[in-house]
Amino acid sequence: LYLGACALVVAGETIRGWCYRQLGKHFTYVLSIREGHSLVTNGPYAVVRHPSYSAYIIWAVGIVTWMWARGLWARECGVAASWWGQIVIGSWTVVVVSFAVLVFGRAALEDETLRKEWPQ
Repeated sequence: LYLGACALVVAGETIRGWCYRQLGKHFTYVLSIREGHSLVTNGPYAVVRHPSYSAYIIWAVGIVTWMWARGLWARECGVAASWWGQIVIGSWTVVVVSFAVLVFGRAALEDETLRKEWPQ
């Protein structure tokens, strides 16, 4: 389980990096259409509408599984069994899952914005 979770983390980050490189100058944290903007439909964007968000979900499943799996250093040495270890791991889990939920809303906003700019 631990190694499978690590593989998901690496896969998610690798795909997200590919997405950022594919978007190039179009990548931004702020949802916007800029002058000279073109719709990216190659690379991972030729396969999935929101590959970066899909990769985040893969990463999130991996990181949460990794944090709770046997084999994690904090778990094996007993740190994760302490009350503060549980708070740290639990809090991090809440943050990761919250962002995963927010991704779905962000994807819907992006879809709406892109449809206005490139109706098809």
